[in-house]
Amino acid sequence: MNTLKITLYDNKLKNNFQLGMTRLLEVPCYDDMFFAYLITLGGGLVDKDMYELDFELLNSKAYLSSQSNQKIYKGKQKLNTKITLNNSSLIFHNDANIFYEDANFNSTSTIYFDSLSKFIYIDGGFIGYSKAKFKANLRLKLFINYKLIFNDNFIYENINSLLSNLNYEYFYNLILNENIDIKEIFNENIIITHSNINNILIVRILSNSNDLAMSYINDIKQEFLLKQS
Repeated sequence: MNTLKITLYDNKLKNNFQLGMTRLLEVPCYDDMFFAYLITLGGGLVDKDMYELDFELLNSKAYLSSQSNQKIYKGKQKLNTKITLNNSSLIFHNDANIFYEDANFNSTSTIYFDSLSKFIYIDGGFIGYSKAKFKANLRLKLFINYKLIFNDNFIYENINSLLSNLNYEYFYNLILNENIDIKEIFNENIIITHSNINNILIVRILSNSNDLAMSYINDIKQEFLLKQS
């Protein structure tokens, strides 16, 4: 088991428990916000890897980001992420997971937040190396004041799951509880759609260019940061 558990209070790291192959690297990028990279040692997730991540924010602003794209190799892997926000704001950014052939990846993320907290959660994947021969189950649950208000599942089992998306090698899901204007786009390079459920904004991105997708995502993150200042 690989474990990372941190607690932030007033933008200061109060608890940092690390076990196994996962690390937190704090980088002083902002004066009014905690910033850190989430690092997986060893170059990626292999068969039977299990990770438990637990982040608690109290009266804090934070930006947590993967340091690079996570490689998901052949075999079964499991990742559980728990985030608790109390009067806090958070950008949680996972760069696109790189799926390899015969990977079987299960990820469950749960966010508990109160009415004073804001967040943006970003996750996604790259299917180019897998020849569309992988399995992935990405789950996200949101609780406000411990009441379930949102339950999202991305499930990929076989090539039929992505038949309509085969021209796009990158996919991203953005989930946030902030009022941001989203411009929908439909062309051969990128598709961007959005919806709103229980005041949760869901943005789906398909693209054949990671740079193009990230340019759009960075614009959303920048607008989110401006609203938190």
